[in-house]
Amino acid sequence: MSQTLANYAALLKEYYTDQRIFNLVARNEPFFAMVPKMTKFFGDVLPIPVIHGTTRGRSADFPTALGHKGQSSSVVFQLTRVSDYGLASISRETMLASEDDKGAFLRASKVNIDGALLSLSRSMAFSLFRDSSGALGQAGTISTTTLTLSSIHDITSFEVGDEVVAAAAKSTGSLRAGSATITAIDRDLGTMESDSNWTAQITAFAVNDFVYIDGDRNLKCAGLEGWVPDTAPTSTLYFNVDRSVDKVRLGGLRMDGSSNASIEENLINIDSKICREGGRPDCIFLNHVQYRQLQKSLSSKVEYTGEKSITARVSFEGIKLQGGAGVVEVYADHNCPATRAYCLQKDTWKLYSLYEAPHIQDRDNDQKMLREANADAVELRTSSYFNLGCNAPGYNGVVHSLAVPS
Repeated sequence: MSQTLANYAALLKEYYTDQRIFNLVARNEPFFAMVPKMTKFFGDVLPIPVIHGTTRGRSADFPTALGHKGQSSSVVFQLTRVSDYGLASISRETMLASEDDKGAFLRASKVNIDGALLSLSRSMAFSLFRDSSGALGQAGTISTTTLTLSSIHDITSFEVGDEVVAAAAKSTGSLRAGSATITAIDRDLGTMESDSNWTAQITAFAVNDFVYIDGDRNLKCAGLEGWVPDTAPTSTLYFNVDRSVDKVRLGGLRMDGSSNASIEENLINIDSKICREGGRPDCIFLNHVQYRQLQKSLSSKVEYTGEKSITARVSFEGIKLQGGAGVVEVYADHNCPATRAYCLQKDTWKLYSLYEAPHIQDRDNDQKMLREANADAVELRTSSYFNLGCNAPGYNGVVHSLAVPS
């Protein structure tokens, strides 16, 4: 019996279970793996109510209390979904050549299928630390075909073959005209090469411009940078909420880490500020370069802890710090910008998605694979429909503008 597309789909379904996909995509992404998940984000909008003020009408004098009687203060964040996609192609010849070996087809396609899933999960993982603008870094220096990022640690968000675009402002105004393909990356130096002059491909491309993957600008998820911004939120609506009425309880706490304080002191300070507001932070996520500084600062005092994700057997090791409301576990996550550290109360966060995120498209297509119209090949599609939500922003904080050691 010949190998048919339907038979192939059955193999794919058996091999790539939801649990298999999660272990594949989340094994090196601590925050992505640990954040609680909800996979039934049906409808257009998911309401997240937040009470940010207690009922008024309290006084030692009863008539005065009666005169000031009022309602509690509350808002409802109207969370919407964003979409993200990863695609892969497999030639029909490869499929036919694998017919007589039950395992060979899976091995032959593994790079492409895993690659689509990993590309999509990487996109999700680093977007969870950023805002919806989609900006992945800023141009530091531009020298003909070489672009150096202003923070070389942002290089982990880019891959050879990415098509990138740029803009002078992070989320407002238009993109620069044109795009460029990354042909080589030096991850030690934080540089990206293109096959011709960057400024010839992207019109007026300049130092400090923000850099994006083509098609991402202002279409990414509301990550930690969005929910807990570096600067106090303004009256601009955020999921239909004016956060300026209570900037901390609706927009989190923030602290400038550019002073000479050690990373350990900065983390203790932001934990203290959150505890002052009634929060009970239990985890901190920062870049590996800052994690290294913390290890050096603590030296022999360091104590490690193991944390397992709640949805799969994926474990991470972190450093224990004594916080104001209990032990806080610190984890290195390469998706976190090197200039920031996020101190969080984990149970206030949730990754809301429409079915698993990511998933292989199959609910509306039993065969899973599509014949390509212009090639002797089939196409696999993976998707994520999701967003990050928080029901108590004031119990979370960020240390921004951290000095980045060499």
